[in-house]
Amino acid sequence: MTDEFNQNSMGYSSNNDVFRSYYLARGWNDQHLVAYAESHDEQRLMYKNLNFGNAANSSHNVRSLPVALDRQEAIAAILYSIPGPKMLWQFGELGYEIDIDQNGRTGRKPIPWTLNYDTDQDRMDLYNVTATMIGFKTKYPDTWNTTNNNLDVSGVTKRINLNGPVFDVVVLANYGITAKMLIQILVKTELGMNTSVIQL
Repeated sequence: MTDEFNQNSMGYSSNNDVFRSYYLARGWNDQHLVAYAESHDEQRLMYKNLNFGNAANSSHNVRSLPVALDRQEAIAAILYSIPGPKMLWQFGELGYEIDIDQNGRTGRKPIPWTLNYDTDQDRMDLYNVTATMIGFKTKYPDTWNTTNNNLDVSGVTKRINLNGPVFDVVVLANYGITAKMLIQILVKTELGMNTSVIQL
């Protein structure tokens, strides 16, 4: 799963379908697939964003720290919106970018608070988005783990619809390096119809 999520975070359109993070993509009957964007034995997404990210658009250069961290927020939004359990690898919520091979694969790595991550507003924004998404998933499991959903998670623009018993959720993310215009129509019986034009 890391390769696909990293292709999205780096801004590339090939090999970026994250549907296999959903249990039905594996032919499973129950939501027992633990999906993740990063794990202990794979390179950090942020390391690859900063070193290999798409730099073709100078106004949205994935190799710049603020842009790379914003893209990790979009990763969190999509990952935690896919129904089923998730794994968060340590410090991914802060955009940890230390090379997995620093001091050897299993060697000591610096701890984020020694790197002043807590004083970097862009990193704290990512932390807050990640915490919010996890909070939604744990506070509203009937919606965030619903089987009444639609996942369009291939291509650079991704959309997840979660239709819960009390409220519905629509999550949109643009992993391209240029803005895209999306038209979202939200319909709720008690609220009438609302049309929003969203630029991502």
